[in-house]
Amino acid sequence: MRAIRAIWYIMLGQFRDKSGVVSMIVFPIIFMTILGFALSSAFKNEAELSPIKVAYVDNGSQGTRDIFKKLIDEGEKNKITFSKLSSVEEGKDKVKKDGETVLVEIKEKEIDVYKNEQEGISVNVVLQMLKTISDRYNVYGEIIKVSPQVVSKIDNDFSKDYTVLSKIDIGRSMSSFDYYGIVEITMMLLYGAQFAFYSVHLGRKKRVENRILSTGISRFEYMMYLLISSFVVVSVTMVPAFLYSFFILKTYWGTNPWSILAILASLNFFSTALGVCLGWLFKEEKTGQILMTTIIIPILTFLGGGYMYFDENVNNIFNLVTKISPMRWVNRSIINIIYSSDYSKFNYTLTINLALGLIFLMLALIIRKEEV
Repeated sequence: MRAIRAIWYIMLGQFRDKSGVVSMIVFPIIFMTILGFALSSAFKNEAELSPIKVAYVDNGSQGTRDIFKKLIDEGEKNKITFSKLSSVEEGKDKVKKDGETVLVEIKEKEIDVYKNEQEGISVNVVLQMLKTISDRYNVYGEIIKVSPQVVSKIDNDFSKDYTVLSKIDIGRSMSSFDYYGIVEITMMLLYGAQFAFYSVHLGRKKRVENRILSTGISRFEYMMYLLISSFVVVSVTMVPAFLYSFFILKTYWGTNPWSILAILASLNFFSTALGVCLGWLFKEEKTGQILMTTIIIPILTFLGGGYMYFDENVNNIFNLVTKISPMRWVNRSIINIIYSSDYSKFNYTLTINLALGLIFLMLALIIRKEEV
C-alpha cells in the first residue's frame, strides 16, 4: 500500500502538468495528420525489387542439389543471377558487404540461407521459391513410396506454384499515414522522458523527495516509484494518439499487437529511465531541459526516421550512425514485423532498450548517492 500511495502521489503531480499532458496527446495527432497528408505521394503501392543475386556453396547430396538445380532453372527465368563460391566464409563476407546478395549453402540434408540484415524482400523471394520446390519434391517422393505407378501422371512443372516479378504489390502497402502514425507515437514516447525529468525537479522544489524518503523508503524504491509513475502516465497519454491513428487515419498496426506493445513498452522504459537520470544529473532544471529536448531527443528522433523516412538500404556509414538511436531499432523492428513478418530485430530492440534503460537507472543511483 505504501508503494501504491507513493506512486499515485507522484502521478497526480505529473498529471497536474497540464501543458505537458496536452502536448503528449495533441502533438502526435497533429504531426501524423500533417505529415501523412503532406508526404502521401512519397509512399507507393508498388516496390521495385533490386536485382536478386544468389551466391551458393555446394556441400550437398544429390537430393539437395536437385532442389537447388530447380531453383537455378526457375530463378534464371526471372532474372535472378547465381554465382558459385568455394567456401561459406567467402559467401558470408560477400553478403556482409553486399546487401543485395543472398547466400545459399547446400548441405547433405538441408539448404541454409544467409542474408544481410538490411535486405528483406529478396531473401523472402528466394526462401519462398526453395520452400515451394522442396515441398513439391517431398510430396513427389512420398507418392513414389506409396504408389509408384501413378508417378507418370503427376504434373511436375515446378514453375506453376509461384511467380517472381520485377515489381511486387506488397499486400497491404505502407502509406504515409501508416508510417507517420507509427513513428510519431514512438517519437512522443521519447519525449515522455520529460515526465520523469520534471518529477525529479518537482520533488526537489517541493521537498516531495525528502518527505517520501523520511517514511523509510530507500532511494532505490523512490527511483522505482518515479519510473513506474512516469511509465504509466506516458502510456496513458499515448492512448488517444493510438486510437486516432487506428480509427481515423487507418494506420495499419499488423496482426501481432503483443509484439508491437512489447517494443513500445521497452522504448517507454528507456525514455523514462533517461528522464530520471538526466533529472538527477543536472541540478539546474533549465540546463537539463535544453539538453534533453533540443539535443538528445531530436537527434535520436532524426536518426530513427521520425522526421523523414529512411529505409533499411541506406549507405553503410549512415546506417551505422542511425543504429545509435534506439528509436531506429524500434521503428524498423515494428515495420518489419507488420509488413514482412520479420522478427529478426525484435530481440535486439528489446535488449537495447532494456539494457540502456538499466544503465541510466544505475547511473542515476550513483549520481544521487554522490549528492547526499
